[in-house]
Amino acid sequence: MNPSIDRIQISVRDMAASVALFRDVLEMTVVGEGPVDGAGFQRLWGLPAGTAATAVYLRNDEQSTAIELLEVTPHSGRCIREGAKLFDHGLFDIAFRTKHLDVAYEELTAKGYTFQSAPIVYTADWANVTVREVIMNGPDQMPIALIERLSAPLPVIEGRFGTMVDVAQFVPAMDACQRFYADVLGYTSVFDRTLPDGLIDGVVGLPPGTRSRLNLMFQTGTKTPAVEMIECAGLGRALAAGVGPTRYGLFAMAMETADLLELLGRIGAAGFAVLSGPTEIQHALHGRMTAAAVRGPNQELIEFFSRL
Repeated sequence: MNPSIDRIQISVRDMAASVALFRDVLEMTVVGEGPVDGAGFQRLWGLPAGTAATAVYLRNDEQSTAIELLEVTPHSGRCIREGAKLFDHGLFDIAFRTKHLDVAYEELTAKGYTFQSAPIVYTADWANVTVREVIMNGPDQMPIALIERLSAPLPVIEGRFGTMVDVAQFVPAMDACQRFYADVLGYTSVFDRTLPDGLIDGVVGLPPGTRSRLNLMFQTGTKTPAVEMIECAGLGRALAAGVGPTRYGLFAMAMETADLLELLGRIGAAGFAVLSGPTEIQHALHGRMTAAAVRGPNQELIEFFSRL
């Protein structure tokens, strides 16, 4: 089994506010909650003894990937994206399918949520697809993209919001990132193209006229979000030094694999850093499992695990 995204891990300042966003606004369902295995959590992420965390897990009914919200103590009190540009290198946002985005935008604005811009319509001429998109400023300075497809075939969305489309990251070197996800993890690139200058500038806050390359990679045969990588030549800096569960925001992806030791061997042979593990953890969703933390080609954090 090639690894796919099982959980998207977010460190939160105010658990009640974050749960309210994902459950009450984005229409996800709480599927688990409770204290985290403290010793295993500390070993996995290299945290001091005494570090504790409480987790809430949410899913969309159409998708297997969960949002994992973690309230960690003690905490630095700082956000991963504090002082950062949107296009700085590292994990960037989660994107959700949305229906009637203009209406949702007005309703969310009235509730006090803020956005990078008003919804923007753009067309990918090469794929004959037109979308409306906006980036919401979620809790703890974490961007959340809302995307409405305007051209046929339209996706079926039961409520206002549907599945997570992708987890996006800005990268400094696309080819190295593609090799990691394709050659090591078995992902398939379904779209890799240099975009027309300025196409997505307004959506993601790029300087006007920026030339960007976008690569969308899926783990085929799964109902999990794509990995979306965006490269903007000469722009951005690495956020890696500030990333981890003791900084608020999107800090890691967790991927399940059938054979953790075999996968870690491939990761190491390809030249990527295994930061910790394997370590045994008792997990609220998966029971006993072994897990390891890896730093990917974009310095992003990925937890790989196998169930026991």
